Amino acid sequence: MSPKLRNLGSKREREELRRQMLNQGFSVRDISIEMSRRWYLRPRAAFRHANGFSQDELADRCNDALADPAARISGKRISDYENWPSGGSKPTVSTLLIIASVLKAEISDLVDTQDRQHFSADDLSLIQGIERTILGEKAPGAGAPQARRTESGLDEARPVNRSGDKTLRNLVMAAAEDSSRHVEKAEVSHVEDLTITELNDEVDRIARVFLHADPVPAFGEMIRLRDRAYRLLERRQYPRQTNDLYFAVGKLSCLLGDASNNFGFKEAASEQFRAAWAYGQIIGDSSLQAWVRGAQSFAAFTADRPRESARLAESGLSIAANPGARLRLHSLRGLALAADGDREGTLHALRLGAAERERADGSDGLSERVRGMFSCTEAKQEYYAATALNLIREPLNAESHAMRAIALYEQGPIEERAYGNEAVARVDVSTARLALGDLSGAASALEPILSLSNSRRVDWLRPRLQIVRGQLANARYRRSRDGIDLADRIEDFTTDLAGRSLPGKNL
Repeated sequence: MSPKLRNLGSKREREELRRQMLNQGFSVRDISIEMSRRWYLRPRAAFRHANGFSQDELADRCNDALADPAARISGKRISDYENWPSGGSKPTVSTLLIIASVLKAEISDLVDTQDRQHFSADDLSLIQGIERTILGEKAPGAGAPQARRTESGLDEARPVNRSGDKTLRNLVMAAAEDSSRHVEKAEVSHVEDLTITELNDEVDRIARVFLHADPVPAFGEMIRLRDRAYRLLERRQYPRQTNDLYFAVGKLSCLLGDASNNFGFKEAASEQFRAAWAYGQIIGDSSLQAWVRGAQSFAAFTADRPRESARLAESGLSIAANPGARLRLHSLRGLALAADGDREGTLHALRLGAAERERADGSDGLSERVRGMFSCTEAKQEYYAATALNLIREPLNAESHAMRAIALYEQGPIEERAYGNEAVARVDVSTARLALGDLSGAASALEPILSLSNSRRVDWLRPRLQIVRGQLANARYRRSRDGIDLADRIEDFTTDLAGRSLPGKNL
C-alpha cells in the first residue's frame, strides 16, 4: 500500500499508543519510531505526535524558546515543515535545532533520507557538524564546499553591495545577514590552539574597547574577527576547539547585535541575537544564552514592549547561575516593570539586583571572563536604577542614582567607561530635574550630550530625549525662552541621529 493512502491514525489511536508505550518505559524516540512504522509518519510529525503536541502547541513552545516576536512560527508553518520536501516549506537548520530542543530530540532524529536528498551541501555540512559536536567525535578531514570569497573574506555573492560608497545601514544589515546565514551553514570541519586563543583574546579586547571607542570602526573590526572565526570553522579541528570557536562567534554576534541596536537597526539586532542564542545552544553555554536574553530584554524595552522585556529577563534569570549575570537581569526586569507601571515590582527587582551585587564573587561567568560589554558594572546598575525610578516618578532617587552612575563612569577605568550609558544617565538627571522644577540644572546635565559627535549618538538617546522635550512642553516651561531653546537643540540632535554614513576605509 502506498504511504500516501495508508491510514495515518486517529488522534485517539496515537494518544492510546503513546500512553501505553510511556507506561511500559519506552522513550519518546521509541514512540516516534513506532508511529512512523505503524502510520508512515515522517520524522518531524512522528516526534511531534510522540510528544503529544498539536502543530499549534509545538509552534507556541518554539516561540517561547525563540523569544523573538519578529520571527514567530505558526501552526501552519509547522505543517509546512512536516510536509517538506513533498510540499510545504524547507525548515532552516537553525529552525530544526529549535524544534529538536522542544521535542527532546537530536537534529538527526528529525531528518530522513528524503530530506537529506533535498538539503543543500551547506545544510548537510552543518547538520553533520552539529551531530559530531553532540557526539563528541573528532571531525573528519573533508571540509564543506566553500563559496568564493572577496579579499575582505566575505562571500562574493552577497546581495548587499560592500564596495564603493557604503552607508551604515548597508554594513549593519549585511553583518546581520552574514551571522544569520552562518548559523545555517557553520560546520565542524585542525587548527592550532594558539590561533583560537588569540582569536578569543581579540574578541574580548573589542568587547572592552567598544564601550568607549568610536562605534563605527569598531563595528568593522567585529565583522573582520567574525569572518576570521568563520574561516577557522571551515578547517579541521577537535570538538573542544569547535566549542571555543562557536563561543567566539557567539560573543561577536552579541556585540554586533548590541551595536546594531544602538545604531537603530532593530531587525538586524534581532537576527544577531538569534544567531548568538543558537551558538550558545549548540555548545551548551548558559552564560552566553543568559546574556542574550538580557540583550533581547533591553531591545524590547527600548522598542516600548515592556511586558515582553520583563518576560525575556525572567527567561534569562531561569538559566543564569552567576551573580554578575543575575544582577543585570534583575535590573533589566526592573526597567521593564517600571515601564509597565508596576512600582512595587520595580523596587523589588532593583533590591534583588543590589543583593546579587553583594553576592558577586568574581566567579567564572561571562561577565567576569570577558568584562567590557558583557559586564554589568556598578555604574551600569546605577544608571538602570535611575531610569527605572524616573519611570515610576521618583525624581529625587532617580537623580541620586544617575549622579552616582556618572561619577563612577568619570572616576573609573577608561575600559569601563561606556559613553552611551553615561549619556543616558545624564538624560536621567535632566528628566529628574525637570520633574523637580530645575530647568537650569536640566540644561546643564544635557550639555555634554548635545555636544556629542554624530558617531557617538546612540539611537537609544532619541526616545529618552523626546521624553525631556515632552516635559519642556508642559505649562511650567513652554513659555520660557530657555525652555524653548533647549527643546529646539534636542530636536536638532535627534534629527541628526539619522543618515549616518560609513567611510569605506573604516572596514
